[in-house]
Amino acid sequence: MEYDLQYEKLAQRYLGFTQSKFDVDTKGEYECMIEYLEDKYIKYFDVHVFYSRTDGFSVPVKINTSEVDTDDDAVIEYAIATNKLDRADAEHVSYVQEVELYDYVGMGGK
Repeated sequence: MEYDLQYEKLAQRYLGFTQSKFDVDTKGEYECMIEYLEDKYIKYFDVHVFYSRTDGFSVPVKINTSEVDTDDDAVIEYAIATNKLDRADAEHVSYVQEVELYDYVGMGGK
């Protein structure tokens, strides 16, 4: 049954956590699990708006992938919905690229 399958996935997810770099003794288990889930489900994107060779900019976007798809159109719509991107600028998006946290922060993401 579908209801029973969620418990099977839970055990698999916990096993994945215990075998990850996030299961450490220097923090509480809850703290470690939150970091693990954030790493697993939080993705960072560069939404690049291009008007000309001298006129363009990047918008840092952070998405919880358990709630939002990560195809280009979904990332753009999410950026619009969270007021990170104007709909007019969205018409000029040249690419959407997944980036690392370091790059996201370097672009001004919080």
